Amino acid sequence: MSPTEILVIGPGVARQTAALARLQHELAAQPGVAEIAGPASLPRAAAQLNPAQVNPAQVNPVQVNPAQVNPAQVNPAQVNPTQVNSTQVNPMLAASGGAARFVVVETTDPLDATAISRVQQLRARLPALARAARLPAARFELAGQTALTAIPSVRYSPTWAASR
Repeated sequence: MSPTEILVIGPGVARQTAALARLQHELAAQPGVAEIAGPASLPRAAAQLNPAQVNPAQVNPVQVNPAQVNPAQVNPAQVNPTQVNSTQVNPMLAASGGAARFVVVETTDPLDATAISRVQQLRARLPALARAARLPAARFELAGQTALTAIPSVRYSPTWAASR
């Protein structure tokens, strides 16, 4: 398995959660997409915590934003402060707010011609998908074995080399 990573880049893009959720939904509907992980995939437990309903024994400290939890209701013995991430709850969103990440798993072998063709098509569709999701100023970068293979190759030309 070699997923394709899509970075959505732009000022404040990570704070546009509704638009990112729409984009994730659109990406999931693209041909050849078996699975997708993105900002909308991960639990937003820390963002939705009601401190009055927190049972410290059931809290995953990695998902807790201390600024959103009432310390009087959390047993410090059960929380490892080195595991609490106070700046970023969702690892698919940049703490700076300037990027979001999606991970796409294809239905076929990542180096198969079909997967490569689909990634090329997806790369071409991304601007339109972003506009439809209301992320018109976003730009994209793709990574992963399929995305690298899908980049048009530069052919060596003996004539060009000799003329240098």
